[in-house]
Amino acid sequence: MDSNYLKKKYISIITLIVIFLLITLISVLNLYYSKLNKNNKNKYYESFLNINENKKITKKFNLVYLKTNYKDYDYDIFKCNNEKIWHGDVESIYIIDLLDTTNINIIQSTIYNLPSKIDILVYNSNVYKKDVINTIIDNKKPKILIYNADEFGNREHDYEMFKKVPLVYRQHIFKHYPKLRHVKTFPLGYHCWDSNYIKNIKDIKPVLQRKYIWCFMGSPKGKRKKYVDYLENYLQPYFNNITKYGENTKIFNNSMFAICPPGNYSIECFRQYAASLNGSIPILICPKHEFDFFYNTFDLKPPWISVSTPAECVNIIKFYLDNPNKMIQLQKDVIDWFPEIKIRINRQINKILNE
Repeated sequence: MDSNYLKKKYISIITLIVIFLLITLISVLNLYYSKLNKNNKNKYYESFLNINENKKITKKFNLVYLKTNYKDYDYDIFKCNNEKIWHGDVESIYIIDLLDTTNINIIQSTIYNLPSKIDILVYNSNVYKKDVINTIIDNKKPKILIYNADEFGNREHDYEMFKKVPLVYRQHIFKHYPKLRHVKTFPLGYHCWDSNYIKNIKDIKPVLQRKYIWCFMGSPKGKRKKYVDYLENYLQPYFNNITKYGENTKIFNNSMFAICPPGNYSIECFRQYAASLNGSIPILICPKHEFDFFYNTFDLKPPWISVSTPAECVNIIKFYLDNPNKMIQLQKDVIDWFPEIKIRINRQINKILNE
């Protein structure tokens, strides 16, 4: 037999074997990475489940928190960026802190890997639009919606969607929005930079033992600078500066009063909540009718002070300095408010969940 013929035949056989092995290897790798990707996705949203030794979920209800960064499977809603103040889900730690999670599985998710059962849906309306959420509501039928953002009051159309859910807690409220009994106002709460607030009430410094009469932490923009400049002339000592991650707690716990001018658009701001949790009495500088309208919609109105002008702010602080017993009582009311509204909100949520 011709040697060239045999050589060509062997080469053909070897080539076929190599091709077969390559195809097999590619198939095995595809199967491996497919399973790996699926496992990562499951791990990604099941990592917060309470699973017993028999691998059964022991909690009753699923709270699904939609990620603002929905393109990144590794993005952690509850990891605060200590370098950048404005990022992703800055209120997520507070929201879970406010809720009674005894019987709740906390599930981070995107719209692409939703669990089969959703009892509570939490999302940011700046990221997820009405049509997307409406589809989830129709398919998953959550009992409770926690609706974040909408600080500009231009999403009145979302109320049609709200009618499909038994209970809605939403941030912000506006006079031109429909009044639905099952749609309630959810307190904005603290920024994740302030999640190190003093958890043990016994560790909160009594108001008369504090170093500063008042404090303001934040950018001196707009009318804020005018307000704090005025106070600096009449009330010392004070703290007025920009702070970094985790620093606010120490300042609030050393200040009798916390000056709270309006946020970027409305009177609702993280500042008054962080102050309250550390026993600093918030003073909101805003029209009284705005204060009453907004905070009367809460399950429990906060015992904060509202003033219309910096001059009125100075006068009210001087009043309490001259009446220390009243200031002591006001601090107690401020400290007690968060635990009490937490009870009331969870009472409403548990009622709906268990119906």
